[in-house]
Amino acid sequence: MVSSTVLLCTQGSTSDVPACERMAYWEALCSTTLVGLRCSSLSPGGLEVEKTGIAMPGLGIADIRGQDHVIERNPALVRQMPKESVFACQLLQGRAYFIQRDRCLLAEAGDIVVYDTRIPYLFGFLTPMRQLLIDVPIATLDNRLESGLDQLPLKIAPRAGSGAMLGKTLHAPSSVLWVIRWTPKSRGSASTRAHCSHQSSKWNCMARVRRAPHSRTC
Repeated sequence: MVSSTVLLCTQGSTSDVPACERMAYWEALCSTTLVGLRCSSLSPGGLEVEKTGIAMPGLGIADIRGQDHVIERNPALVRQMPKESVFACQLLQGRAYFIQRDRCLLAEAGDIVVYDTRIPYLFGFLTPMRQLLIDVPIATLDNRLESGLDQLPLKIAPRAGSGAMLGKTLHAPSSVLWVIRWTPKSRGSASTRAHCSHQSSKWNCMARVRRAPHSRTC
């Protein structure tokens, strides 16, 4: 008997959404596929951002790119939409600032920001951006690692040593995304695409799973 790993792929973009509804759409999409948050943008054209995500047992990967914007996970959202994960975000393009636990971290392309989603935070992107985000459930962490979470947030600069090693590790999923996109899936796997419908002036996101043993994901 051959076992297979189920990979769920989600994609979402604000490009085809009316400008006045883009923030509500993005918040609903992220709440469904990543984490509960609020977002804002000063762009006259409205929020411009897109995301491709891969979910697998014990790990999530998201490739997010867009124009300057701000996301916030405030105390109310932490209570209403609990998420027990550690996020490791590598900024591939742009400049950003991250605020959590009264700390403010400034990041630029190559930097990695590691943080706990159970603690309120704000992430502001000052320029056009792209980030690779790794979602690791806290339940999967070794007890020794879990005990050190109160030291987060942490910024790791792209320099020789441990930072460079982690940077290479986090870069690896970007090639995984490409391989998954073009490689036929094993029997029993599923692809998921995020579909959003406009209802009562609010965006509701639904994940429709399509069984496709030999088709491409995404």
